[in-house]
Amino acid sequence: MSEGGVAAGVRRIEAATGLNALAYVRELEGVVKSAARAARSGTHDLPEKIERLVEKDRSLEKEIVDLKRKIALGGPANGGAGGSAMEERIQSAREIPGGKALAVRLDGSDAGTLRDLADQLRDKLGDSVVVVGGVTGDKVQLVVTVAKSLVGRYKAGDVVKQVAAVVGGSGGGRPDMAQAGGTLVDKIDDALARFYVVLG
Repeated sequence: MSEGGVAAGVRRIEAATGLNALAYVRELEGVVKSAARAARSGTHDLPEKIERLVEKDRSLEKEIVDLKRKIALGGPANGGAGGSAMEERIQSAREIPGGKALAVRLDGSDAGTLRDLADQLRDKLGDSVVVVGGVTGDKVQLVVTVAKSLVGRYKAGDVVKQVAAVVGGSGGGRPDMAQAGGTLVDKIDDALARFYVVLG
């Protein structure tokens, strides 16, 4: 039934004997039949069907991530509304010493999407500091980018650490880009508000 190591040079084998062995085999047969019904497959080609389903699941997950990224970055997946959404975000930027600051919330996206959006917003704003944060599952992700012209005044690593502290996390990175994570998902809005306080 199972086999594994319990100490150096010692293996443990667990087995069923007699009628227990028959009951174990029947239990396995029941599991296989249930799995075959769920997969709409015969018992003999069940492994191949499961492999195809797993591969399809991976492909769909990748497609979802790609679509979310296009929507977040104003791509065609947003029905042409992406450009206006980007402009609305930019309009909410605030003045800070030396340039502008912008905090944006984007839930359900991976770290790569947050980085891409932060870079796009920073580039459109020019002399600016941008944070993009969001909740994915039970985690908070934060990305801070600083325009090259402002790295003497603001360090992305310092900023992201102070913002991440609000969500019970920490992080770091380069002077122009830093990332952080946290676990206090209900504090994400407070963290984004803290960003403006940190920049003065």
